[in-house]
Amino acid sequence: MSSEEAHAEAQSNWHIEGPSFPPLLKILACSLVTALFAMALPLIAAGSLRQIGSAAWLAIGVAVAVVLTNLWNILTGRTRITPESIEQTGWRTQRVALAEVTRVKLILLPGLTWLVVPRIVLRTRSPGTWSFSGATPDLAAAFARISLGMNPGPDTSHSGSTALRSTVEPKD
Repeated sequence: MSSEEAHAEAQSNWHIEGPSFPPLLKILACSLVTALFAMALPLIAAGSLRQIGSAAWLAIGVAVAVVLTNLWNILTGRTRITPESIEQTGWRTQRVALAEVTRVKLILLPGLTWLVVPRIVLRTRSPGTWSFSGATPDLAAAFARISLGMNPGPDTSHSGSTALRSTVEPKD
């Protein structure tokens, strides 16, 4: 195998992966959910929930399901970037092929990444936008490279991915 083939193979076999949300945000989410349920305990103990009708119980059940689903997403979500796609897992998996991306928006607040998670919003050729969060510096750096139309991989010495360069619209 020549050095050019080895370099090409190394370029196609990388991936960047990490949690979608930082540990402090996970702790904050768990604390808020715990506090929410702790505030409901006195109502349950006092028996004041006996008078609630079935429609209200249904609404309460849906609200609890939404809160627990979002908590699960925050605790288990992972983001993975490969040469071909970006994927985020959680309560549902979303995946976008980088070749399908037409517009990119980077949301990054330096110094506040412990609270406001770095995020990239992608518009694709098919209808809709997709948002991906990344809690590690490597993911934030890859998001920045994608927003500039570059190869998101660890080797940035090349001019960038031709799929991204040909489809990402320049900023006005």
